[in-house]
Amino acid sequence: MAGTRRGNRESWIRQEPNDRGYYEARVWMGTKPDGRPDRRHIERKTLRAVRARVRELERQRDAGQVGKPGRVRTVQEMLTRHLDVVLPQRGRAPHTIIGYRSLCEFQIFPRWGGQKIDRLLPEWIEDGYADMLTAGLAPATVLKVHRILSSAYEIEVRRGNVAGNPCRLVEPPRLPQAEKAALTEAQARKVLVCAQGRRNATRWSVGLACGLRQGEALASAGRT
Repeated sequence: MAGTRRGNRESWIRQEPNDRGYYEARVWMGTKPDGRPDRRHIERKTLRAVRARVRELERQRDAGQVGKPGRVRTVQEMLTRHLDVVLPQRGRAPHTIIGYRSLCEFQIFPRWGGQKIDRLLPEWIEDGYADMLTAGLAPATVLKVHRILSSAYEIEVRRGNVAGNPCRLVEPPRLPQAEKAALTEAQARKVLVCAQGRRNATRWSVGLACGLRQGEALASAGRT
């Protein structure tokens, strides 16, 4: 079997395709929890592709960003378990999970569901968000998609199943500031007239004069 081997702990690439027409490589990524070598097996249709994947794994290894060995799950598999197992155990309300599942099935899975979780690029996520906005989805809905995907990735990162969270490199849509209607001078005077004679009249006058929120006005009245 033809190949290049540079050392016991370095990468090996087969220079000719195997019987199935694939080029193979093995990359040493460190050691497993039991102390055995962690060597990742790679198969690609072209020698160029297998070399590119070897360089990618070596770069992750050298940067200390090594995921756990074994078959890497897809985005859909990650989120399905997130919805079925993780969120219920964390006490998330059933109706909330139903809403998350709907967004996954109609927005996330069609765009990124089949992608391996260690290969989803920030640019692909950005493109997906842009597609949602173009299709008429509200920025608040796209932001919710971002939070669902990012929260699942954060768990995978903490558990060592993936090196990083690609959502951290994506700026989600910003929600427009809601315009709040203010009372007119005439309306404010009517409120003060109605408040006269009540024991909390001071709170209303202070709140209207300073533009305080209710909690701030209550705290202010409590100090007087």
